Amino acid sequence: MCLTINYKFTFLLVLALGFTLSSCNKDDDDDMTPMDDTEFNTGGFVINKGLANGTGTVSFYNPSTDYVTDSIFIKANPGMELGAGLIDIDFAGDFAYLLMEGKEEILVVNGTTFKFVGVISGFLQPKELLVINNDKAYVSQWGTDGDEGSIKVVNLGANSIINTIPTAKGPSAMLKRGKDVYVTNTGGIFVDSIVTKINTETDAISTTIEVGKVPNSLTLDRNGALWVISQGVLVTPGNPGNPDNINGALVKIENDVPTLSIDVSPSSAKLTINQANDKLF
Repeated sequence: MCLTINYKFTFLLVLALGFTLSSCNKDDDDDMTPMDDTEFNTGGFVINKGLANGTGTVSFYNPSTDYVTDSIFIKANPGMELGAGLIDIDFAGDFAYLLMEGKEEILVVNGTTFKFVGVISGFLQPKELLVINNDKAYVSQWGTDGDEGSIKVVNLGANSIINTIPTAKGPSAMLKRGKDVYVTNTGGIFVDSIVTKINTETDAISTTIEVGKVPNSLTLDRNGALWVISQGVLVTPGNPGNPDNINGALVKIENDVPTLSIDVSPSSAKLTINQANDKLF
């Protein structure tokens, strides 16, 4: 679904939206040619999670050469692998931070060369990483059994966890706006419907906002309104018409108050916005 935000709420249904880099991969996993130290200064990174018995990898796309380099961590660190469960990447200063769900840790690498620097450990089912500034990052986590919720505060200078912020169950996606961070709480192995707002200067929760069941992603539009999509509850995946299913919801939030809610199909996810910040997908 594409929502054109012209503030008269005009809707446009899109049948399919796709983006692929498939024909521009000119690299080879067996090509272990040493990489230039400046190779990763300009371009985009693609994280590949890796199967349970395999390893995650990071690919780099250079738009100026239309060239994709695969497995850049392995090539920069011969003999090392990330392991399965690479789920997020973020950057601060001279470093890149790779969040590993399987190992429940962050791997720190040089942001230009991707050479290994260190490890930050102590997470419990981590789900997303958000760099707040060059000194601090947040990691959302579900806890040991997936029925809890908290944000781990990471000191990036010391590469260590320094604080824990309890949230609703199953915190996942995070979005920073000014000094605040908004966190969707899916419920983990259960169901929740809360967006938590955290003041990053104090690491304290300032408010909670009720949205649809199982909120999973969020974005900001050009006027600063926050949009959250919730996937609802699909009780019987093979029977989407089951009356026990709970629809998802697309919710608009202004000044921390929901001002619009639109029903969407169960399992709706991965809300994003175009470059002009006026169309939601």
